[in-house]
This record gives sequence, structure tokens and C-alpha cells, in this order.
Amino acid sequence: MAQVFKRKLTAQDGSEQTSKVYYCRFQMGGKDYLRSTGKTKRADALAEMRRIMDESETAAGTEQRFLELQRSLAELPEAEQDKARQDFARRLQHGLGEKLAISETWQTWSDHPNTGNPAPKTLSGYKGQWDRFEKWAKPQSVQYLHEITPSLAEKYAADLWGSGISPRTFNAHTKFLQSVVKVLRLTAGVEVNPFDHIRRKEAATESRRSLTAKELTTIFAKAKGDLRYLVALGIFTGMRLGDCVNLRWDEVDLETRLITHVPAKTKRKNKAVRVPIHAMLAPVLANLRENSKGEYLFPTLVKTYERDASAISKLFTTFLRDKCKIITNEAADSVGVQRKNAVARVGFHSLRHSFVSLCAAEGVPQVALQELVGHGSPAMTAVYSHAGDDQKAKAIAALPSFGIENGSGKA
Repeated sequence: MAQVFKRKLTAQDGSEQTSKVYYCRFQMGGKDYLRSTGKTKRADALAEMRRIMDESETAAGTEQRFLELQRSLAELPEAEQDKARQDFARRLQHGLGEKLAISETWQTWSDHPNTGNPAPKTLSGYKGQWDRFEKWAKPQSVQYLHEITPSLAEKYAADLWGSGISPRTFNAHTKFLQSVVKVLRLTAGVEVNPFDHIRRKEAATESRRSLTAKELTTIFAKAKGDLRYLVALGIFTGMRLGDCVNLRWDEVDLETRLITHVPAKTKRKNKAVRVPIHAMLAPVLANLRENSKGEYLFPTLVKTYERDASAISKLFTTFLRDKCKIITNEAADSVGVQRKNAVARVGFHSLRHSFVSLCAAEGVPQVALQELVGHGSPAMTAVYSHAGDDQKAKAIAALPSFGIENGSGKA
């Protein structure tokens, strides 16, 4: 029976007091409800109780109808359930402003202030990932972003993984789709991000390996021309291929033996990395300076890199395979990963791995190594203090020469 009353309250001194406002108690759907009316007059409290009961009845009725709808959907054949859910979602969403067509999602995401400012190459990769998803979504009778259910997201993930891509590519692809929905959640009227529960694939087995001292000696013995200078820069600085190719002479101080540059990968942070020049690298760069004209160390390679960023990487891989007889790829099944092609194990990035490994083997402090290669781990930064140029110079000096002093570097 519904009633309003004032509650007995116990004060801090143990005495009993009566509440100033009325409370209401009633039953509905087999449940007991106790609510404060917030009213001090009985007539007002009765009116408020009736309002609360009407509101609760509406909510309970809506919840009951929703549960009935869920049960009805569950009774449908499994193949029809997703389509029925999409149809209900479309009808419920009809006429509301918070919906976004799949065909308009890419442009909306690109223009959104929370998207950030990805580099052109990164943006191009994102566009390819989105185009694949949009093409897949068309035959699924999906028109709006909010119609992508967790079940459909799993179905797409299965299709993506079934295409034979690597775990790293799979993870990057699904993470991007998750971020798109996250950014556009309010714009698209999405209640639950359907990609939140897509599990990442183990990708650790696909990393490049370090080169051995014997392999590095062979590489220096075989490399000629710009390739020799490029290899020397890579192994004695740990810089990435793109950073080596695009290095400018105003970033190289041969007198103080210091290279100062902003890595392309962290360009948005505009944080420069200062790398001391190894004793064996200094005369190599001095020789290149005498024979190089213009702004860049490698003007010819810069033009090639601008046309096709992968061309120089392929050139180096071919050199390793054909001239140095170094196996660069391994069969995917031999390393326990899924992908269409063989797994690249050795490439220019292996010079960076070798640099890190050799420095670590010489006992180079972690903070010095972190700053040399431009890693920005917040956890590491919190533990270690900053390394000075002297400390980093000692780290560089610890590297062996690998026979770079033998040969002029001429073609």
C-alpha cells in the first residue's frame, strides 16, 4: 500500500528526531520502493508520490518492453539477429540529429578537432584502412555508424584476420577503427563502441633482428657510394632511415662532433635529439662534406625518398641479400605468425636495433640510450635523470669500428 510518512532519525547524541520532509513507500512490479519526496507538507508529499509512482511505472514498463524485445530477437535465427537489431536501431534513431552515415564518416573524422594532426603518410594509411572497412560494410545493410554492433565488429575483425595480414597490421587496423568511433561517439549517437572488445593479436615475434659484428663488417666491406655513408650513419647514430636520408648539413657540426635533429616520428613534439659523432664516423662525414653540395647530405636519395619512401629501404634489402648474402626474410610459419608474405627480419632498421644492442652490451646507461635514439618513455624519464652530451659521447665511443676505416666509400 502506498503511503507518505516522516522518518524517525537518530541524532549524534543518541536522541530521536523526526525528519522535516515526507518520504513515500510503495510497491510496483513486485519491488519495494522508498523515496524522499522533498516536501514538508503532506498534500504536496502525496502529489509528489503520485508523480514518482507514474515515473517509476513508465520506466519499469519501458524496461519490461525492452526485455521482451531482447527475448524476441534471441528467438530469431542467428543469421537474422544482427539485421533485426540494425533495423530497430535505425528506426529508433530516425529523425534524430545524432547519426552519421558510413559514407560521411571519413570526412567527418578528418575534420574533427579531436582527430589530432597525423602526418600525411599516416593519414594515407588510415584512409586505406577506412576504405577497406567501408567497402566491407556496404553489403552488410549498414548505413550509419551507430548501426555497427559488437557482433558486426567481430565479424569484420574475423574477415580482416582471415585476409592473412600480420598481427601488427591487424592491431593497427582495429585500433584505428576503435579510435574513429571514440572520436565520433557523440556526433554519431553511438552508445557502445563496438570495437572495444576486439582482442589484439600477439605481434612481438615480427620485430627486426640485430646484425652480428661479422655481418656489419661484411656490409661495410661491400657498401659503396651513398650507401656506405648511409650505413655508417645508421650504425653509429641509431637514426631511422628517413631521418638519415633527410639529414641536413646545418644539423651536423663536425667541429664539436655533434648531430642535432628532430626525428620525423616525433616531429609533432618538436623535441631535438643530440647524437655525438663516433670517431670512425667523423672522417666519413668529413669526406662526404667535401663531395656533397647543397642542403642535404644525400640530395639524390632525398629526391628518391620523396617519390617513394620505400624505394631506398628496398634498395638496401636487395644489397644485403645479393651483395652480402644475408638472409633478410623468414617464412611466416617458421616464426609462428600469420601473414601473406615472408616476415622481414633484416633491413635498414636492423642497424638501429644493432646500435641499441651494442650500446646496451657496453653497459651504456638506460637514460643515455633513451636520449640517443629518441625514445620518449614517460616511465623511464621519471626514473632516470637526463644524460649529458659527455655521457652520450662515451656511449658512442664504445662502439667498434666494423672495419669502416678500410675503404674510401667511393663507388
